[in-house]
Amino acid sequence: MIEAPPQTSTVKWSEIRLACSLAVGLAGGFWGLMILFSDYPAGWSTTRWLVYILGSHAGFGLVIGALVPRWWYLSLTAGWGALFLGLLSMSREFLMDLLLPVLASLLVAGLLGAVAVRCLRLAR
Repeated sequence: MIEAPPQTSTVKWSEIRLACSLAVGLAGGFWGLMILFSDYPAGWSTTRWLVYILGSHAGFGLVIGALVPRWWYLSLTAGWGALFLGLLSMSREFLMDLLLPVLASLLVAGLLGAVAVRCLRLAR
């Protein structure tokens, strides 16, 4: 009987970065879901709360864009929590006041993360 050669599994670094970026997107969506469900702290204005939400989402988008610069648009995966709440509420106010700014901040931050990584690679 002829034995087959042992299978070697080689995992590329790009696949690990892609898996990590999807994990960051999952965590970012969960974080977004948590902060959008909660009330804003006492003493905070609505504007400050919105900036906090956009900033936290942008942080996740920046990390995803830096991990996978070619697929920087995967930063939208961190917006699944906001998208879920938007689909539940189906209100125009939620869409215009929160969902679109969150998704836009994710896209811009993902692009900035990708550009930053490319600039650092060129500087080397």
